[in-house]
Amino acid sequence: MQIETDRLILRDFTKEDVSALADCRADERYWLYYDRVADIEENAREHVELFIRWRSEEPRTHFQLAILLKQEGRLIGDCGLRRRPQLSYGGATDLEADIGYELDPRQWGRGYATEAVQSLLRFGFQTLGLHRVWAFCLAANEPSWRLMERLGMRREGVLRQNARLNDRWADTYVYGMLQEAWESTPQGMESRQLRPYT
Repeated sequence: MQIETDRLILRDFTKEDVSALADCRADERYWLYYDRVADIEENAREHVELFIRWRSEEPRTHFQLAILLKQEGRLIGDCGLRRRPQLSYGGATDLEADIGYELDPRQWGRGYATEAVQSLLRFGFQTLGLHRVWAFCLAANEPSWRLMERLGMRREGVLRQNARLNDRWADTYVYGMLQEAWESTPQGMESRQLRPYT
């Protein structure tokens, strides 16, 4: 699978991406919102192997994609959309998904994460026909929740001290967007004129 934006290519991971993904995690700032691991290369290898396994699902429910700079072909992070069963009282249960994103700290502040997440929202709502997309982040991760707000996602709640980071409790913010809200955003209105991703 591959999605192109103005500056990025989002594509499925391959075994050759392990070192590049590890390099994205080499900057200590990456670990501000994750528990630090001893072996970054092995951590990246485990994740790439998982992402590759997800590709063979039938039907596919996990879309974890490498983010590459289109001009250079260099991997700078990853992002994903994962379909989840939703609470159901007899109706459809596969019309919800969560999104996530990680970027090499050396690429922060350039709008790449915003561009990648916009394309995931379009893919989820237009191609997969999702009803709702949600995401969460640590409350301390202000750049992440500000990104979600810029894209029109709404803060739906605060989970108090539900996460552990470096042996300390942390609050989590939950954000969500319904299809009808996405369709009223500039990217949603524009996307109705475009072909769905395949």
